[in-house]
Amino acid sequence: MYRTPANLFVVLIITSLVGCVSRPAPPLLSPELVTRVTYYAGDPIGGLASQDVTQQLSLHAEDAIPITARFYLLTDMPGVRFDPLMDHARLIIGDDGTDPLQPQSPMMANARLALGADAEALAASIPSRAASSAVLCTRCDGLALPGLTTSIAVAHLVPITLAGHRQAERHVTIELWREPKLEGTSGDRLEVALIVSDVVDRLYDSGEVDPSVAPVPRTEKIVLDAVLEGAGQHMALFAPARFDPTGRLAYLLVLEQGAGPVDANRASDIENELAHVRDQIDTAHERGQDRRRPLVESDLLRLRRLQAVDALQDPDHAREALVVLAGDAPIASGMALMADDAAIAAWSTALVQDATSMRERADDGEALAWSLERSALALLQRDLARGELPPEFTALLLRWTGDVGRAPGVLEASIARARNLREFQDTILNENRIALEAPDPAARVRAFDWLTMNGFEVTGFDPLDDRRARRQALRAWEDQQVLATDAGPAERSPQAGSSNGADGR
Repeated sequence: MYRTPANLFVVLIITSLVGCVSRPAPPLLSPELVTRVTYYAGDPIGGLASQDVTQQLSLHAEDAIPITARFYLLTDMPGVRFDPLMDHARLIIGDDGTDPLQPQSPMMANARLALGADAEALAASIPSRAASSAVLCTRCDGLALPGLTTSIAVAHLVPITLAGHRQAERHVTIELWREPKLEGTSGDRLEVALIVSDVVDRLYDSGEVDPSVAPVPRTEKIVLDAVLEGAGQHMALFAPARFDPTGRLAYLLVLEQGAGPVDANRASDIENELAHVRDQIDTAHERGQDRRRPLVESDLLRLRRLQAVDALQDPDHAREALVVLAGDAPIASGMALMADDAAIAAWSTALVQDATSMRERADDGEALAWSLERSALALLQRDLARGELPPEFTALLLRWTGDVGRAPGVLEASIARARNLREFQDTILNENRIALEAPDPAARVRAFDWLTMNGFEVTGFDPLDDRRARRQALRAWEDQQVLATDAGPAERSPQAGSSNGADGR
């Protein structure tokens, strides 16, 4: 029998190990980011300038300084000297509490900052890194002009979630501004502020119950004492990636101040960009300071819903939170406004148990609204079946469900069948159509009145007429519905037609 020499086994093992070690690491993948560059007259500390100051601003291509922001994802700390970002924080402004000025930033405590030659060397070294250790996530270009602030906003397009960890909610905006050019100065000094929005843990301790920790949205504005001054100057900010609990990944932001326009072609390009800048300035004033937000509308809605989910456990704000989360769900909205404090407390406490799931659906307003509607309907159906439903909620059910609001079994089945608000509305519509043939005259009247109020008038039908006349009218009406469907017009849901119908009665 042939035997392999022992030294050959050693060679094979070494060869296999070398093969494993030499296998290249996969390239680093960038999360998908959404960015936006906007402008306003004023600065991050003082806010929007007055309308008079804005109208006196004169924007010229020769005064514009190009600025570039590059966002990288890295696997390790760059080999340059970084200072703690908090060492360069001139002012920290929080969005909560009666004292907005903060001594520290809980969200940026681990961030680092590099300036001058260190930042420039770092910027030059990143492109030569291996694809497995660095990737350019996005690049934003803008202009810096005297008297204006340039805002560069960056957010994850899709929230990032790792197993066992909540979603990363961080949004970052870099604001750079130039003071109006004064005599004897270069006018190239760009001051910098960071606006960071995230969800952080907050300790609640009322002294009456055990302390609890709950996630809450928070926004901080960090004004730096570090500046960019002069063509080719760089600034680099380094922070661990919020979505990586292992601590291996980090974001790197490199800001670069470019040279001013040097030729006619570049001046022409900047003149075209200035038209966009002027539009942004006008838009900022039209919306007002409170509405001048760098995040896209979907992000703002998402943060508002997240804040509402967190507020469910706060008795002082539970009602407002329910109104926000209910959205366009009519029964949940009505119940949130009409219920007494005890009912609101019981409802919000029940919903808190589903808070994790609700947070995951914070970017889907329709799904959240259906969750609130379904929970409100379940509570009303329970009391209806017990004969304990208060008159105001009886009226609420009848307003939005017609005869179904008098039939707890039918209501329960309708809730169970529906997967969303539209399906529930369609089910209620069909149940009321069926109720037109009910033996109970009161049920027929309720269904007829509800259908008419919601834009589905059954022509020629009298709910109190004899059975033969009612059947003839229903058959004629159904034939008309078939002809109308074949002709192409879309059938409206009950809620879609309710507004006009209710107002017109």
